[in-house]
Amino acid sequence: MLRARVFSAVVGIGAVLLAVFALDSRGFAVAAALVMVAGAWEWAALLGWRGTARVGYLAWILAGIGGAGWLLTQGRGLPLFVAAALWWVAALVLLARWDPQRPVGRWTLALAGFLGLVPAWAALVWLHLLGPMWLMYLFGLVWVADSAAYFIGRSFGRRRLAPALSPGKTLEGLWGALAVVAAYAGLVAWWLRFGAVDGVYFVLLGLLAAMVSVEGDLVESMLKRRSGAKDSGRLIPGHGGALDRIDSLLAAAPVFVLGLQGLSRPLP
Repeated sequence: MLRARVFSAVVGIGAVLLAVFALDSRGFAVAAALVMVAGAWEWAALLGWRGTARVGYLAWILAGIGGAGWLLTQGRGLPLFVAAALWWVAALVLLARWDPQRPVGRWTLALAGFLGLVPAWAALVWLHLLGPMWLMYLFGLVWVADSAAYFIGRSFGRRRLAPALSPGKTLEGLWGALAVVAAYAGLVAWWLRFGAVDGVYFVLLGLLAAMVSVEGDLVESMLKRRSGAKDSGRLIPGHGGALDRIDSLLAAAPVFVLGLQGLSRPLP
């Protein structure tokens, strides 16, 4: 299992680097859409949909991606990111009120999938248009936060963050992850030669994106607990499904893109 997990991780990182740096933005948009389609397929399965219902959900997500792509070409993507950010605020209420005896309704979770997958796709494409290094910064932030939370939580974790949804997550892991993310974002801000105000803002934005990424993970956990599944699928040996790999990114990407609009320094 460990060998399969490591091999899949190496292949996955290679695929990400290839997609980010070897493809133009149109090719990257297609590649990202394929990942979101895989996520939508798994999301529908976790909702208990099969056959026509599952295909219909996939078509809905594809239509949303098409509409989001049109908004991006018209320079009107900002409302989409605002809507996504509002959804992740609302999701806090769902997580706080989650009760295994009274699970969240299927259609609410279906809408959650749409608001998670479609704006995230748009945000990734927007970042690729801005510059591949911005995209890699976001990937790095999510990876750093996830890895730091896992290792610090495993070593020092005592208090559970959300025991009913994700028993492995701890408050100590979260605080440790935020400390590492602050250092990561601060180093990048220094490398980009941000001024003091933009530098502090950039670090705070990184911390916000990291915290929201945890929320993305918990929403997927809520979906899996509802269906009684351990993983979202079997697409990636040793890692589960596509959703298991992108759940944090779904939440972090639109929030990060929206936050970038607040920098006083013009983006390239």
